[in-house]
Amino acid sequence: MTLLRLLSVFIGVSALSSLSSCSMGGSADVVNPTVTQMDQLDVQWGLSPRKSKGGPRRTFQYMDTGTPSAAAAPSPAPAPAAAAPAMIAPEPPAPAVVTPQSAPVTVPSTLR
Repeated sequence: MTLLRLLSVFIGVSALSSLSSCSMGGSADVVNPTVTQMDQLDVQWGLSPRKSKGGPRRTFQYMDTGTPSAAAAPSPAPAPAAAAPAMIAPEPPAPAVVTPQSAPVTVPSTLR
């Protein structure tokens, strides 16, 4: 037998043996488990249960830049806002000028 034929037979036998070792028709225990299911499986497998680290944080942490906070120094009184400019009325558009066409429009016979 040639080397190519021996190689193809070996690949075929190894593929059949690997497929026969799998259990066909069995269902998976957990496909996409929820957090509570994963916690139950952890306890079932002998792991210690997870401890909650609290809910999501709703505050923002800012870096201290070394400047005094706004609460320590009083803020100056705000300056009065400038008056809004008066509304300018837009000019009306120029009237449309209709010019008569010098040549009659021809319509193709397919559109008649």
